[in-house]
Amino acid sequence: MQGLMVSWWRRARGAALVLVATVLSIAACGGGGGVGEGGTGTFVSGPISGFGSVHVGGIRFDDRRLSAAQSEDGGDVSLAQLQQGMVVAVEASAVSVDAAGVQRAVADRIVVAGSLLGPVTDVNWLLRRLRVLGLPVRFNAATVFDDALREQVRQQLGLVGLVVEVWGYVDRSAGDVPEYVATHMRLAAGAPFYKARGFVRQVDGDLVRLGDQTFDFSGVPGRPSTGDFVRLRVQPGAGSPAWTVTAWAAIERTSFGDGRRLEVEGTVTAVVDARNFAVDGVPVVAAQGVAGLALGSYVEVEGTWRAGALRADSVEIESGDESQDREIEWEGVVSGLNVSLNRFTLTTAGGRQVTVAYNPTTTRFEPSGTSASDLSNGAALEVKGLWNAQIGELRATEIEFE
Repeated sequence: MQGLMVSWWRRARGAALVLVATVLSIAACGGGGGVGEGGTGTFVSGPISGFGSVHVGGIRFDDRRLSAAQSEDGGDVSLAQLQQGMVVAVEASAVSVDAAGVQRAVADRIVVAGSLLGPVTDVNWLLRRLRVLGLPVRFNAATVFDDALREQVRQQLGLVGLVVEVWGYVDRSAGDVPEYVATHMRLAAGAPFYKARGFVRQVDGDLVRLGDQTFDFSGVPGRPSTGDFVRLRVQPGAGSPAWTVTAWAAIERTSFGDGRRLEVEGTVTAVVDARNFAVDGVPVVAAQGVAGLALGSYVEVEGTWRAGALRADSVEIESGDESQDREIEWEGVVSGLNVSLNRFTLTTAGGRQVTVAYNPTTTRFEPSGTSASDLSNGAALEVKGLWNAQIGELRATEIEFE
C-alpha cells in the first residue's frame, strides 16, 4: 500500500500545498521543515475556536510552555496576538481525556497561517462578499472581525482600499471561481508584502490566474501547473493588469512520524478516488469511500499517520458555511457583570477577554441546580456558545461553573 500511496501522491503532488502545516521559507520556490515532522504526538490544524487554553478541533491545547507562536512566513507571533477564527497548526503531546470528558494536550508548537493579505478592491454588502487582491471572499455570521473592522462592517461602509488579512479556507463549490470563506479578518495597514493562496486556474507564460485574478510570475523562477494549489508572496502596489509575484511555493507534506495522531480541517486539494485524496496537501487514505468527496470540498479528517499517509478513521464533509453553527468555548473569570443587560466580560488566564451575552431562561447552566442568579464577579466559568460577528460577542448556550 505504501508504494501505491507514493505513486498516486507523486501524480497529485502538483496540487499539494499545506494550508497551515508548514513554516515556509518563501524566499525561494520550495520549503523546508515544518510543524508535524517526526514524533508521535498530535498534529491538529484548523481555526481557533476558543480560549482559556487554545482550542482547535475540539482539543484544548495548553500553551504555557511556549514563548511565542510562529508565522508561516518565519517570524514569531506573540501568543497574545492569537485570535478566535485564525487558522493555525498545532504540534502537541498525545491527547488525554480528563474526568469531564474534555480532550487536552500540551502544545509544543503553534504556526499561524493566513489565506489572503492585501487591499479590499470591492464590497457587496447584500451578498456578504468582498474582494481582497481582486479575489472573492465570503463572510458570514461566524466570521470574527477585529475591533478596527467590526464597526465598519456593521455600518457597511469604508472598506475599499483598506489592507486586510483574511484567515479561512478555499471553497470551490460555487463554481469555476473559488471563494475564500473568512473565519477571521483583521486590518493589516502597512504590511510589507501581500499574499494569496489558492488553486491555479490557468497558466499562460508568465501570467498565472488564481480564480479570476492574474498574477505576474516573470520575476520568479519556475511555474505552477493548472490545478496546483499554491501560495504566493505578492508585491504591494498596483494590481492591474496583474499583481507581481515575488515568491511562490507548492508544497507536499509527507514527512510526519509514524504513529502521530492527526486532525486536519481544510480543503481537498487532490483526489485520486473516493478513498485516496489530499487535504491541504496531506495525503489521506480513508477506510472506505467518502460519498460526495470532490476537489475543493471542505472536510474534517481524523486518523493516524502511517506509511506515508493519514489513515483516516473519520472523514466529515462540511458545507461552506456550516462553521456559522459551530459552538466556540471560552474558559475564564467573570467581571463587569450586568444582570439588567444579561452580559459580562470573561477574562482568560492569559488576559484575553470576550463579552458574553446570556439568557436566564434559554442558556443552560451546569452543574444541575445552578442558574443565572449564581453568576457573580470573580466566578470561574466555561462558556459555550455561538459568535455574534455583528457586535463581537459570544452568545452563551451553556455556562458551567468550575
